[in-house]
Amino acid sequence: MGQPLVSVIIVVHNNLQDLRDCISSILRADYPHVEIIAVDSASTDGSPGLIWREFPSVKLQEYPVNVGFCEGSNRAVRLARGDFVFFLNPDTITPPDTISTLVARIGRDSHIGVLAPKMLFLQEPGVINSAGLQSNRIFYSCDRGFLEYDRGQYDEEAEVISACGGAIFVRKAVIDRIGLFDSRYFMYYEDLDFGIRSWLAGYKVLYTPEAIVYHRMRASGRSEVLNEYVDNKNRTRTLLKNCSLPTLLRVLPRSLVFDLACIANHLRGGRYSAARLRLQALLWNLVMLPDTLAWHSQVNQVRRESDRVFLDLLSPDSGYPRVNVPSPPYSPLYASTLDPAKLSSWVEPARPDEEQLGLGWYGPEMWDETPVRWTNNYGIAFLGKPWPGPGELTIRYIAPIDVAGKLLVNDAHLCDFSGQAHQWETIQHEIESDSPVIKVTLLLDRTFNPRRDFGARDDRILGIAVSSIVLNK
Repeated sequence: MGQPLVSVIIVVHNNLQDLRDCISSILRADYPHVEIIAVDSASTDGSPGLIWREFPSVKLQEYPVNVGFCEGSNRAVRLARGDFVFFLNPDTITPPDTISTLVARIGRDSHIGVLAPKMLFLQEPGVINSAGLQSNRIFYSCDRGFLEYDRGQYDEEAEVISACGGAIFVRKAVIDRIGLFDSRYFMYYEDLDFGIRSWLAGYKVLYTPEAIVYHRMRASGRSEVLNEYVDNKNRTRTLLKNCSLPTLLRVLPRSLVFDLACIANHLRGGRYSAARLRLQALLWNLVMLPDTLAWHSQVNQVRRESDRVFLDLLSPDSGYPRVNVPSPPYSPLYASTLDPAKLSSWVEPARPDEEQLGLGWYGPEMWDETPVRWTNNYGIAFLGKPWPGPGELTIRYIAPIDVAGKLLVNDAHLCDFSGQAHQWETIQHEIESDSPVIKVTLLLDRTFNPRRDFGARDDRILGIAVSSIVLNK
């Protein structure tokens, strides 16, 4: 018996700069039985032409309008001949062994319907994009491990409520049983909905860290339309579609109370556009209720498990999902995209216009009279080194707890460091590098939460407050 066929599906909309790397990486896979199906949704940047010219083996469907991720994926699935379907974003890169690892894992257990690979940031491979999805009890979802530094904390296989839609590996029999993506979503939350429907139909969703996917995506900034309208429209539809009546009677009131509280807060803060969008999300679900109930009936027709199968995977909170590392309130810098000529040999993290920070930092603040910027459990910065030979790196920081951590330079361990609570400390170390760019990574072994540890209102997870990072000749 031959190896099963994997159908890789890519939905494209103006992704010319990413497509070549994405498709090339799939074609370099060590698993030979792969077909690639691309759906182009009204691209104007030449994406279809690139596929026609450089990748003639790819099956390409072109549409004159943007049909969205969900409908584009559905149309591609109807052409798929594979035993497994691998949905990939066009800005991803898959190492050669990713597909073979996924096929081998899902082949060992017929109850697994969906696999979630470990997704890492392409621009910063040491930082996690997704270790599967997590959700709370009003169905607010986010990626497990998002923006956390990968120190092995997600190296164990785990049952998750769903996989991130940027890379989701599905047994074709699951699609045949539960149906396609809900095209009413257009994009976002379709992955959570699909995962819940898979669980209810008797299939497991498993996070598989041995399979890696690199994702080139923005780590900061989302539009108000996405945050207030699209997310909440689709979140509410997901709980209405999939929950039994007893669960709905518990979950829906909590969700509505939270939505109304958010609308009231937006109005009090003068954010009238955000309030309007949030209200529109609720009204959309009211108008679409007959369609949602039809989907609810379809879910129940293939249901084999009670709601408990996915409820046990939810976190108990009812607000915005709790994340360990928030999106940075600035545009982070990456080694792959920076211009060395624009880098200075010193960084003042607390400057509002500081342009040499990578991931891991909060906004500028004050420690007494000194401007600082807090790290999470890590912080990345970039320095210019216009001279050859060695240099001396000096970092000044403070924290309200005893701290310890590691200093990496250009992703290699340079030294360990430690400091006492409420004392200004200095890390000083010679570096040997001829690189014109010095990447500095602070990895904290211990963090603190001001609310938990000191009774403050601040509920962030903090590492150290840094005032300066300087490289001298």
